[in-house]
Amino acid sequence: TLLASAYFDAAKPVAERAASVVAVGPDVIVSTIGGVFKDGTVGAITAFSADTVSCNIGDANAIWIDCSSGSNCNQHPVIGTQIYRLKPVNGANQFEQIGMSWLKHGFCAADAPNCGTPYTPHASCDWLGLFATDTYGAGLNGSQPNLGPRSEIQAFTGVYPYPYILAAGQSGNAVYKRTQVANNDIDTTMNAGAQYYSEVVYITTDESTTNGVRNNNYSTKKLLASAGLNLSATGSTIQLVPAVQHWATVEPGVTVQHVDVSATDGRFTLGYKTTALGGGQYHYEFVLLNQNSDRSGQAFEVPLSPGASCTSVGFSDPEYHSGEPYSNVDWTPTVTANSNVRWAGETYAQNVNANALRWSTAYSFRFNSNGVPTPGFVTLTLFKAGTPTTIQIPADVPGQACSIFTYCTPSVTTHGCSPAISGTGTPSATATSGFTMNCTNVEGQQSGLFFYGTTQTAVAWALGSTSVRCVSAPVSRLSLQNSGGTVNQCNGTFSIDWNAWASSHPGAIGYPFSAGQSFYAQSWFRDAAAITGTNLSGGLGFTLCP
Repeated sequence: TLLASAYFDAAKPVAERAASVVAVGPDVIVSTIGGVFKDGTVGAITAFSADTVSCNIGDANAIWIDCSSGSNCNQHPVIGTQIYRLKPVNGANQFEQIGMSWLKHGFCAADAPNCGTPYTPHASCDWLGLFATDTYGAGLNGSQPNLGPRSEIQAFTGVYPYPYILAAGQSGNAVYKRTQVANNDIDTTMNAGAQYYSEVVYITTDESTTNGVRNNNYSTKKLLASAGLNLSATGSTIQLVPAVQHWATVEPGVTVQHVDVSATDGRFTLGYKTTALGGGQYHYEFVLLNQNSDRSGQAFEVPLSPGASCTSVGFSDPEYHSGEPYSNVDWTPTVTANSNVRWAGETYAQNVNANALRWSTAYSFRFNSNGVPTPGFVTLTLFKAGTPTTIQIPADVPGQACSIFTYCTPSVTTHGCSPAISGTGTPSATATSGFTMNCTNVEGQQSGLFFYGTTQTAVAWALGSTSVRCVSAPVSRLSLQNSGGTVNQCNGTFSIDWNAWASSHPGAIGYPFSAGQSFYAQSWFRDAAAITGTNLSGGLGFTLCP
């Protein structure tokens, strides 16, 4: 049955619209997501339906034509529900959309109060008045005969055929057309530490396409998972915010970017986070939501700086179901060294029903890299023809690799020693310990030190010398040491923690340090018998992690 506003969330009231604001027309939002209820399980799939409350916060009545009498009309909102999961995996969180519904077609606006002022009801089933609410219980939102396909909606304009063409009036088993999720995605024994969120969107036919009011049609609410493949709503509704945007409020370090395709198409929202895994490795997580773009997405590309690795490449997307014509074939990743990692589906020319990133769906892209997070741009290629064909979105991308490497061949010393320089641990711009430079096979009982600079070279130490200088001036010298060991034997060693030394020497070359900086080091030791100066190691290069 049609409900009044019993589910309106008084803890999250809609603000009063000031009388002086520019006219916006109707502006329908999801003011409340109420209860979320399990409809049943069929095989490997479980379905849910939710209570929803809408509110018109605009300055004109919102059209809500009641088509229940059988008249042909397409002037009422359609309502979609999505489910998301945030889950820890191998030291980083993965955020992904795991389910979605077909669309509830609205009818007969209840025109109830309690969502702000000035409350001005229209007193007609066919219109939702100003700051008036309309509520549908989970029973109505999950009523299969009144659920229509997403594939027939033009998301930016809200236009659709009515009666809808695909599966009009049809019912089926417990999961048919409803908000479907895979059992494995919500089984509490398989998803330790996971958090879940319900998201609801209203797509309307009469909101303006020119003033941004179509971009506030999403709201989100937290869900609790329990045994028996159950999800239940908890807490207050997060109004006007899609789940991808809410991700940034529940996980520190997440950044959200909005980008509008054009004046005649809709919006994409990107959420991303880079997580340090240790050992110079980072997990990159990108989640791209198509809020209301009809042109949709066909490919997603992240640049890779020279030397940046790309491993554990992943992709996830929600599944279309119940007869929707769209493909569910996953996008294929391609890694091109020193260039990019790119995920792509079929083009529009190849298949008009390809698995494009269509409205109200979010695709997740992930990988690990030794590339230090660096400000850059990711690229979205659009699915349908038009201008532009691609969009660049600001995001952190893998920059120069956080790395340690040796270069520059050392010479043999007077007593036949071949000094070997190496590094262990993680060179860091912020850590106060943890990266040790070592030089072994040094003349015993000699004084010596490490020095470093910002540029490598390979030139003779001096005229007639067989030693090679591997670091260009200017340089910073680290603390003087004794190699230990035995005189005239090759068992001496130098060792120092560069992180600890650098953090206590603010005048050192490169200070203040930042991730992505590269340095070059070498070891020198005193050798009185080295007439030609054979007392230098080879070179050690390193790039700083955060």
